[in-house]
Amino acid sequence: MHSPKHCLPGSGWEIWRRDSATLSFQGHPVEINKYSIQNAGQHLLIYYWYQSGSRIVANEYLGKILLARDALLKGQTAGSIVRVDLQDTPEAAAEGLLFVSQVMLSVQRCFAP
Repeated sequence: MHSPKHCLPGSGWEIWRRDSATLSFQGHPVEINKYSIQNAGQHLLIYYWYQSGSRIVANEYLGKILLARDALLKGQTAGSIVRVDLQDTPEAAAEGLLFVSQVMLSVQRCFAP
């Protein structure tokens, strides 16, 4: 898994705002990354996070450390980076978070034994 903060600029996108968003997932607050990017006049809003069977984290380094720990201690190596791209409109942030909460649930089901 690699971080969009590295691959987006490598693809010509300028990250002009780095932020985070907090939403409730299964009754617990989770923080995810929220970036505003632009390239050739196109503006996008990006939400992304790292998800495994038992957690959702925004920090890519923490995500990798926890995934390595899970592999060593539990034999679990499944993990994913999840990224949602939206046109940057006034409604995008709220609509995107609703969609993200549904995506998180779907991704969680993929990790179920």
